[in-house]
Amino acid sequence: MTTNSHGRKAHNVLGALKEEPIKTFLIDTVNLPGSVTYPGTRSHFERWLKRWQRLFTYTSEVMPQYDGPTLEDVLDGDAEVDPESDSPAGDATWETVQVPSEQLELFAPVVRTTLCRLWVEKDARQRDWFCYRLRDAHRQMVRYLEGWEEDTLWGGADTPKRLTDYALQDVPRISPFEASIYWLQLNHTKMLRCANPLCEAPYFFRPEKSKRQTYCSPECADPARKGAKLKWWNENRKRHK
Repeated sequence: MTTNSHGRKAHNVLGALKEEPIKTFLIDTVNLPGSVTYPGTRSHFERWLKRWQRLFTYTSEVMPQYDGPTLEDVLDGDAEVDPESDSPAGDATWETVQVPSEQLELFAPVVRTTLCRLWVEKDARQRDWFCYRLRDAHRQMVRYLEGWEEDTLWGGADTPKRLTDYALQDVPRISPFEASIYWLQLNHTKMLRCANPLCEAPYFFRPEKSKRQTYCSPECADPARKGAKLKWWNENRKRHK
C-alpha cells in the first residue's frame, strides 16, 4: 500500500487507510482467539489472514540482473569491464512486498493480546505507551524482513512471547521531561510559528482565548498591519480626494 498520494487519499488516516476499514480491522484483530495454531481456532486466523494480509507490507530492494562478463572471463583476458561503468547492471529498485503468512502467524497474537489490554486500560498514558510499543514491534518485524542486521526481538518460535512481553511492559515512572512532551502531544494544535520572517524567536503557543493568531507579539504583527493599512490607502485614496 502506497502512502504518497495526497489527492484521492487526502481523507485517509496518515494517507494509508480510511477510518471505517481501520475500525473493522481492529475489531477483527482484538477478537481473534488467544491462539491461532490450535485446530479449533485455526479457521479464525485463516479468515483474518485472507481479509487483512494486504495491510502488512514492507519494501524490498531488487538488484538488477547482471548480464556482463564473468569474473573468470575478465581474469583470463577473454572480456573487459568498462572502466566508466560503476553499475553495469543498472541501479537497484524497490518494490512493495506482502508480509508472508508464516510471519503474521507470529505477529497476529502479539497484536491481539496488546489490543485486549489497550481496550480496557483506563490510564491514557499507559495506552499511549502500549500503542508506541506495538508500533515498534511492527517495525522490528519489518526490519527483520527487510534484512537489516540489527538486534531485534524478532525471529524464532518464541517470537510471540518475547514480543508480547515487550509490547505490554508497564509504562516507566513519570519524569518532568516526559510530562512536558506528553502535554505537547495533547496540545499540538496550540503550536504556532510566527508569520514574521524576521522574528528572532518564532515558535510560540496560541493563547487560550485566541482562535486565530499568526504573530507571536504585537511588535511582530506591526509591519503586517502597517502594510495592510498602506495597501488599503493606496487602493482607496482616490475615493477620499
